[in-house]
This record gives sequence, C-alpha cells and structure tokens, in this order.
Amino acid sequence: MSHKTTTHWKGGMQFESDNPSGKTVLMDTVVKDQDKQFGLSPKAMMLSALAGCSGIDIVDILEKMKVVDYELKMEVEGFLTDEHPKFYHKVHVDYHFYNDKSTEDLFVNRYKVLHNEEAVKDYFQSVDNRFNSAIANPLVRERMNNKFREWGGVLTTLLALHEHVSEFTQIAQGCIIQPDVVISSNVSVGEGTFFNCGTIIGHDAVIGKYFSFFGFYGFFFIQK
Repeated sequence: MSHKTTTHWKGGMQFESDNPSGKTVLMDTVVKDQDKQFGLSPKAMMLSALAGCSGIDIVDILEKMKVVDYELKMEVEGFLTDEHPKFYHKVHVDYHFYNDKSTEDLFVNRYKVLHNEEAVKDYFQSVDNRFNSAIANPLVRERMNNKFREWGGVLTTLLALHEHVSEFTQIAQGCIIQPDVVISSNVSVGEGTFFNCGTIIGHDAVIGKYFSFFGFYGFFFIQK
C-alpha cells in the first residue's frame, strides 16, 4: 500500500496539493511585498498532521472504551532552528481532554475540583493564584507548571511541618518537601524539585530544576 500526492505550482509561492481522500489544500508562505498569506504554511502543516494522526488514534481508543460526551484539543508547538535551512529541532504536544462536563461542585479531601481551563483561570483571579503540581514525572510537572503560569497562577513551594531545611539553603519556587526531609546548609535547589519522605541532602549540593528524590528508597532524577 502506498500514498501518492501531486502538487501544482499556482504562482508566487502558492502550491495546491491533492490528497488520497480526494481533497486539496492550498499552501503558501509569507514573502516580501505580499500583504497576506492565502494558504497554509507547509512547515506548520506537519504540526497539524501530527495532531490529526495522534488524535485519530486517541478517538479510536475512546470509542473502544465507550467514552462519550467529551472534548479533545491538541496544541502542537514546533521550535525552529535559527540557521537555514530551518527545521523543527523540538516539538511539544499538549493534549487537553475533558469528559467531566458536570457543573456541580465536587470536592476531593475538601478541595474543590476545577473542571476545565476556564475554571482554573477564574479560581486564580477570584480566589487564590498560588499553585503547585504534585505530578511524579518531572518533565510533565514542568510543562503543567508552565501552563498554569500562562493561566495566571503563581508557582509556590510546599513545605511539610516536619522537615529540616537549613536557613542557609536556597530553595527555588515550585518545590515540594515532604516530612522528615533533611537538607543541610549551603544547598541550592532548582525549581520544581520533589523531595519524598526521608530524603537527605548533604551540604553544598547543587540540584538542578525538576529533580525527583525518593528518600529511603533511593532516588532518580531527570534534568532538562
């Protein structure tokens, strides 16, 4: 099995390409002395194609699970190189899935459940804009923190009542320090680092962003 497309030049920087589905798409790019772009950017279409392909798989899985009445949105961001020819050297895909459309107030351990992006933004504006993300995966934790910041939140460090942190230690925002954690003097801790119960850090240590320590059971870390 193979797919074949044919693309025709339509003048200027415009191209029209067909598709095995029988549909066509107009591609264009911004050029000097051209007021507007008439078609889609070919390079950015790769990001749309990535979202579409992965989205089809997600919907197929949801249908097999008999999930109904949901919302799905995908945001794909590609980071271009500075030098020519420019290409995407890194791509981030954010999946936004909502299947709880209830307007009722729900609580987990006396904390109100925020159902969607609008509810989070409203909470930040009207109640309290402080937040932290208790997510085990450091890479996901960082991305969620950045997203909540975009929505108006202020990343805040959480300290347990029975921790032992030297007053000469520098703790960045967004850290979570559990009970019985010991951090000695002159330690520098980067943003978003997680210390589980019983973690011990010796003096003069330098810890980067978004590490995860797991106390008596050893630790692993992921650093950007």
